[in-house]
Amino acid sequence: LWVYNPIAPTEECLQLLAPLGSIKHIVLGTFAYEHKIFVGPFSRKFPKAQIWCVKQWSFPINLPQEFFGIFNAKELKNDDSQTPWAKEIDQKVVGPVNLGIAPYSEAVFFHRATKTLLVTDAVVKIPRTPPEVVDPKAIKEGAEDRFYSTFRTGFTEKPITEFPKPTTELGWARVALLASYFG
Repeated sequence: LWVYNPIAPTEECLQLLAPLGSIKHIVLGTFAYEHKIFVGPFSRKFPKAQIWCVKQWSFPINLPQEFFGIFNAKELKNDDSQTPWAKEIDQKVVGPVNLGIAPYSEAVFFHRATKTLLVTDAVVKIPRTPPEVVDPKAIKEGAEDRFYSTFRTGFTEKPITEFPKPTTELGWARVALLASYFG
């Protein structure tokens, strides 16, 4: 069994996995903290499983993967024909790409038999209008905040004197972009 970006190994999770067979591979497809935090606890439940990861880093301090409980991991590599799943699953490693704060890296997989694409953070759909659960006050503040426009110029170009008219769409776009980029 091949487990991709494991979640917390709760009793319910372990009960659901038990009938599927023995776990041989635990795959961490990205570097992001919210995905790697459960790899250590999950791997302790399945000590015979091999852990596979993209090149890891952490922000704001680059801690070793052992800090997160990830030991003896093998590195996922682009088009690696030597992985045990290579006959069933294609893999591509995106990155590392420098996004400004630190490098972004993600492994994406394609299961040929089911034509299933597995990605972690590389594909995101943000609707053009905000969902009802988003606080309208945050959207309004996002639309009116001139920091976004100034930040975009890197504070080095000629200051912006004409700002777009604050709208719900503008506020949502700014808030969604900021949350997607910075988490």
